[in-house]
Amino acid sequence: GPDDELAIVRRIYVMYIDMHMADIRIAQQLNAEGLRTDTGRGWTAHVVKQVLTNEKYVGTMMFNRSTQHMRSTRRANSPDRWIRRENSFTGVVSRERFDHALAERARRRKQWTDDEMLDILRDVLVEHGTVTPDLINAGVGPSVKSFPHRFNGLVAAMTLAGVSSPSLSRDTIT
Repeated sequence: GPDDELAIVRRIYVMYIDMHMADIRIAQQLNAEGLRTDTGRGWTAHVVKQVLTNEKYVGTMMFNRSTQHMRSTRRANSPDRWIRRENSFTGVVSRERFDHALAERARRRKQWTDDEMLDILRDVLVEHGTVTPDLINAGVGPSVKSFPHRFNGLVAAMTLAGVSSPSLSRDTIT
């Protein structure tokens, strides 16, 4: 595709993976900048999701994902009937970057328990000696934005986890 479209696709991956932005925020940002999709429409969360989950962006062609007989409605084929041709063309993003985005989607969808979330704060403290929003986002747990929603604030969550006191050290937790 055109260089400007390829740049937008790569930027979507940066916004999603590196900047931890949600699909809707990415769409809002692109629209605020006056950018349009390849069809000339505004960006939506659904279109951003398609960019982040469609293997064509790593150079894979997919065939037989659906079927339609004459005068009938189209229906999806099961994934075992799909035909995949990897490296059919040069991808816009690397396979590693694409897989990272898929893993990040799975992580964001996980329903964390209160205890799991508090354990993540403790783990960050043990590993780094301190707990910061950047360290929380860099880990494998939920986004830092999840804590205020669950615990009525990040400080409250840190207090419940026992990691907010400056006197706590790695030795205190382990």
